[in-house]
Amino acid sequence: MTDSAVLHEVQPRTVTAAAGGLAFGVLGALAFGLAWTGAGKSLRQLPAVLPDFLAPSASSLASATPALEWTPDQPAPWERNAFEAHLEFRMPYMNFAQEVYVHSDAPRGRMRIQYYSGANVGLIHAGPTKMSYEMNPVGDRLACLQTPGVKRVEHVVPDLSVFLKHGKRHKVDLVDENGVHSSGIEFKLVTSAPVTSHSGNFTYEQGLSSWLYAGRYSFIVNATAGGVPVNMTFRGHNVMLVNSHVDDYAIVYRAFYLRPEGIDDNMFFPPLGMPCIPFQNAVGPFLHKQLQRGLAMVMPHVHSEQWQPQQSESSFADQELRHRAVTENLEMIHSHNRRGLSYSLGVNHMLDWTDEERATLRGHRPRKDLFALADDDPTSICKIFDGLTANMSQPLPSRIDWREHGLVTPPKDQGTCGSCWTFGAVGAVEGQVAKHLGRALRHDEILSEQHLLDCSWKLGNLGCDGGDSLLAYVWLLQKNKGQLATDHSYGHYLNQDGFCQFDESSRQASSRTSRLTGLRITGSTIRSCWTVVAPKGHDPAPITRRALASVGPLAVSINADLPDFYYYASGVYDNPKCKGGVSDLNHVVVLVGYGKTEGGEQYWIIKNSWSSHWGEGGFGRVAVRGNICGVMTVPVFALL
Repeated sequence: MTDSAVLHEVQPRTVTAAAGGLAFGVLGALAFGLAWTGAGKSLRQLPAVLPDFLAPSASSLASATPALEWTPDQPAPWERNAFEAHLEFRMPYMNFAQEVYVHSDAPRGRMRIQYYSGANVGLIHAGPTKMSYEMNPVGDRLACLQTPGVKRVEHVVPDLSVFLKHGKRHKVDLVDENGVHSSGIEFKLVTSAPVTSHSGNFTYEQGLSSWLYAGRYSFIVNATAGGVPVNMTFRGHNVMLVNSHVDDYAIVYRAFYLRPEGIDDNMFFPPLGMPCIPFQNAVGPFLHKQLQRGLAMVMPHVHSEQWQPQQSESSFADQELRHRAVTENLEMIHSHNRRGLSYSLGVNHMLDWTDEERATLRGHRPRKDLFALADDDPTSICKIFDGLTANMSQPLPSRIDWREHGLVTPPKDQGTCGSCWTFGAVGAVEGQVAKHLGRALRHDEILSEQHLLDCSWKLGNLGCDGGDSLLAYVWLLQKNKGQLATDHSYGHYLNQDGFCQFDESSRQASSRTSRLTGLRITGSTIRSCWTVVAPKGHDPAPITRRALASVGPLAVSINADLPDFYYYASGVYDNPKCKGGVSDLNHVVVLVGYGKTEGGEQYWIIKNSWSSHWGEGGFGRVAVRGNICGVMTVPVFALL
């Protein structure tokens, strides 16, 4: 298909397609390079990692009856029928893609939704007295959690009535990978309007009053195939968040099967005999008694309902809470900045987060708690860097910024998972690999946080519920021959616990092939782990500088309790309320340099894992004086 094959408007006409074929939208084909699997065929390939009880059965993926050409005056085919779908959810601005398998039976209030090849499975039973379930991996097994009273089955296909009422539509020509044409309909919805600035020098998009998001929606259905969805895209921003970045979302429906006869009950329950424990978590998987709305963030009816309290199924209470959070945080930001301190605050993606949601990012756990059941401290195999064995007479450079030498990879985003300890551990090792190679890492050489998240449970780490960077190194050394996988070969970061793909101490150790990528796992090997400890009575700053200068980037645990830390935007963070004792530490970052301001204030340079929207492009400067936030308390690193 050439670049000239773009989505275009055609005169209304009927195009004959192969019987039952679900032709792929040209827009989707160009944007995502995906092949379409038509009705009358089984899904091209179900992920090999799916256990038997998670994989759709052959009968459930049997051929669907070819449909008559659909028109918008008919009910949408997914509104009244059960269906199965294979989706791809994408956020291009984050280079994020996620495959999702859905079994939905909305008439009975049931849904099965599974992410990451079955690594996360939600089994929803909507109703005040009904029990819903989530199955998550713990190492190489599944754990089952249960929650009562989930409000509803989530939408994975948009509410067509919103487009019919507020949008426009036209016919489009759809062409599949075999060149077969089908008749499609594109529904468009615009929830913003151009506004000219007071000066008249520029125009900008302003959201309409009844919509939470200002932007443009496009939803394409295949009329020839009976009105099944092809793709859904949205580009815009949240009007509640001042200066929020532009969001870019897409859902591609890679396969879609109507099941008017319903779906087998067994698909909506955990395997027989699997123990499930009660689970009450304020931030997931069932936030405020409904499934977290990951896919719904692209849906216009959700963006509209969040402003309408009269709708019985709206999430207005949650939006009111967030609106209050936005107001309070903006007031804090403006109040702080008026004081003219050494650091400034700014608006970022966490502006509407609650205290509880911010707490999920603080994933460092006290080491003594994680191995409390062990006979011995497993970190005793690690060595001590106290500066005494280094050449202390050699002068240190006045400043170091390892970013300038290629030892620091671009900022990453831990999402809403308490996995900071993996990002700290990996960031320090990436510095060692780049130092060994004498150059910055290529994209396929960047190392995997997901590997540590999935596999280091045996040493006491708790996945998204927290862990310790030094224990991650110990797991690599004791259980995996020091081997840390690359992100490219192991599988990209999931923002959740996954099945362990590479553990030399497990019975699957003979296989070096990732079930997520299909690639042979490659990576780097560490030989030792270290803790930086200042001798008693010594100032820790020179020792930490010595370690940073002679070794490279370090993983450091810090205190991230204070609200202003989340909205740090620039300058040297020197809040004296940010304590630095061992018991105060709850977050992990990478220490990548040090320097001094023109006024003589010494600072550390840290790399956070809260995306490039935080701080100075994902990095920050923290005052050395007073061990602000505990940067010097327990730095750790590993050597190759």
